[in-house]
Amino acid sequence: MKSQCFLRLILVVGVAAFAVTFTACGNRNEQAMANSAVPSANSITESKDSIDSKPLVIYFSRGINTASDPNIDAVTGPSLKPDGVGFRSDEQVLAEWIATETKGDLFPIQTVRKYPTGYEEILEVGKREKTEDTRPALSSHLENLNDYRTIYFVYPNWWGDLPMPVYSFFDTYDFSGKKIIAVVISGGGGFAGTVSYIQHLEPNAEVTEGIEIYKRDMDRARNQIVSWLRSEK
Repeated sequence: MKSQCFLRLILVVGVAAFAVTFTACGNRNEQAMANSAVPSANSITESKDSIDSKPLVIYFSRGINTASDPNIDAVTGPSLKPDGVGFRSDEQVLAEWIATETKGDLFPIQTVRKYPTGYEEILEVGKREKTEDTRPALSSHLENLNDYRTIYFVYPNWWGDLPMPVYSFFDTYDFSGKKIIAVVISGGGGFAGTVSYIQHLEPNAEVTEGIEIYKRDMDRARNQIVSWLRSEK
């Protein structure tokens, strides 16, 4: 009788010990799973830094949107430079310098309909588009805007305004939460009201004046761009 009671006692103690051990192991496993499911602060920081570290340089350029013309010259098309495929204009050159200095990616705004090569002609087309509040169709499409937080935006001053294809572009994309740094090139008007126009088009973005470059200063503009970018770091 005593031996049976003793055996029962051993059995009860053993079951209780097993239950305690099983519960503790389960708790440890659940905690480990919970820890693995929550990203560490370091991984969050690394992910954020990887996005912030590479900017996107968007530009609208007369050259890349000009119909190829073998008869182009410095008189009919000032600021256009043949590159073997089409033309590179000052806006594209500035954008490339910024991308090189910041290790950023480039994106050109391209239109379906090409602009004329003649300087006076393109001024008239730009004036008509502005008067009619035209939104030219775009042929280039930005697929990965969410990969970037900082945007350098390079564009010319056309008639004291943004070129109308730029309006088409901002109508298409949402830059909420982005920082847009405006870079303008002009014959003398500078930014005019263009920065406020961008802010109006993208009210949830942080829009700031970057640097204005005058066409007459293009021979020394690279030094200006590099000095400005380094002063911003």
